[in-house]
Amino acid sequence: MVRPHTLIASRCSTWICTGALALVAAFALTASAAAQHQKQPPPVSRVPGPGVMPVSFCFGDGSIAACPCDNTGAVGRGCQNSTLSGGAQLRAGGQALLSADTLQFRVLGEPATSLSLLLQGTAPMRPQPFGDGLLCVSGSVTRLYSQNAVNGMITWPKASEEPISEHSARLGDPLVNGDTRFYQVYYRDLRAGFCPGPAGAEFNLSNGVAVLWTR
Repeated sequence: MVRPHTLIASRCSTWICTGALALVAAFALTASAAAQHQKQPPPVSRVPGPGVMPVSFCFGDGSIAACPCDNTGAVGRGCQNSTLSGGAQLRAGGQALLSADTLQFRVLGEPATSLSLLLQGTAPMRPQPFGDGLLCVSGSVTRLYSQNAVNGMITWPKASEEPISEHSARLGDPLVNGDTRFYQVYYRDLRAGFCPGPAGAEFNLSNGVAVLWTR
């Protein structure tokens, strides 16, 4: 049975569901693959212990894979988008502590009011061309948040919202000590001529961030 609020649903009619086949075909990184792609996060068994900062991965800057339309982004960002911002960048701050969760994500560099989803996956995968960008989150993928950007930026969660760990549990993915989750933002970029099909589409992705959850 497919869990509610997951990216792959039994029925869907929105633009986000175009990614279902790509996610079904995804496969997790092995240790040898991680060695070949040094920018990728290490396998879960090798993620460092408590107190380690989130690790960025899945860059569209040409260091690990080519973007679909040769739309290479700036260092540490996703693939370039139609605003020529250098690509969207996902950042994480705060602490991923289950006992005192202050983890917060911020994405910047998107089109001004772009509809965006923050995805949470249980595994990474080798970069796959997806729309105008590269998809790197896999396993069981949950849509944590859906929101329009303001001046190309979004912060999750807001001060009035529950912590990410509580929100994840409420959506069907409870986190326990030692869990690693992989995050990426999937956003609309409606300028069709920027990266036209069949290579691209009217959406793009940020870089990814790997987070180790501890007590």
